[in-house]
Amino acid sequence: MVGTILLDSNNRYVSLDGDLPPRPWFDKEFITKFYRDSRVSTESMLKLPKSIQTVVQEVTTFPSHAVSIPELDKCDVLLVVRAKSDLDDGSIFRLDNFKQISKGDIEVWIKQ
Repeated sequence: MVGTILLDSNNRYVSLDGDLPPRPWFDKEFITKFYRDSRVSTESMLKLPKSIQTVVQEVTTFPSHAVSIPELDKCDVLLVVRAKSDLDDGSIFRLDNFKQISKGDIEVWIKQ
């Protein structure tokens, strides 16, 4: 399974108030293309913005793309987009079980 997540430089994905990190200019187009014709779980579909839900191919029990944090933690390949500024507080996504193999605007991490 493959997934993508938006993190700040401290690996936070959501503030205590429920806000996401500010996404870079390319992120909306990236996630739209990333999820086009994908298969996602019911839980994931409910977390996706309406504009992204319209491009998903199928809701299934055998997803190809992850959205929820438990699914992202189990991904074989994780694409990380870094926010340009940090959240003040919030939940941290642990990358302990992943190894970074590529840096840049989109980081590539693989399951160890």
